[in-house]
Amino acid sequence: INFQWDDGLFGLAVSKADPEDGFATLYFHPLSSTREFSVSTRFLRDKQLATNDSAIYKEFKILGTRGPNGQSGSQFLDQLTGVLFYSLPNLNAVACWRTTNKVYTIKSQGRVYMNVEDMQFPNDIKVDNQDRLWVLSDRLHQFIYGELNPNDINFRILTADVKDAIDHTACDTKPKTLPDIITKLGDILRPQKPPVSATSSQHPTTIFIHTFLYIAIYFTAATFM
Repeated sequence: INFQWDDGLFGLAVSKADPEDGFATLYFHPLSSTREFSVSTRFLRDKQLATNDSAIYKEFKILGTRGPNGQSGSQFLDQLTGVLFYSLPNLNAVACWRTTNKVYTIKSQGRVYMNVEDMQFPNDIKVDNQDRLWVLSDRLHQFIYGELNPNDINFRILTADVKDAIDHTACDTKPKTLPDIITKLGDILRPQKPPVSATSSQHPTTIFIHTFLYIAIYFTAATFM
């Protein structure tokens, strides 16, 4: 089924209040766009500023884009982890973004679940007070523009613990432990007596280069975790 929607403001989600000024952040997007926006509720609640178009528009921020076919419908922000969950109807998927992340790019977003059968039009997303993620898929596009097959499963409710949903994604909030690279660095830096039969020794410059490479590899990998 081919269909085209030009819906405007669609998905909205509110964060916890900022401890510094006491105001929350509203995250939102139009269904017809692949971009995500944000604004502090401090400005939304300012009646005088709301009537000053030339001043208030500067407070609305463009966070970034979800990439090709990244139009999103509903979304919900988990207050405990600060992770924003949102539906991707064009991709039959649910994705996430950690709001503590300073960048909003394809690489900084995580794919929670994607399935052509189970996730045909993920239409609603919620996180309950037990920190469980709930997703409703209902094949809305087929209902509107085609016909639902009564012999098929057209409505699904999927659920998972938030910690499991974001595990090993860009939204994972668990602290990362240092890998065995530290042990390797220790072996490199620890003075060792060369064997009697050794015919060559490792130059200090070589040791430094090896150490630098180990550190560079680790922090490069950590950037994409």
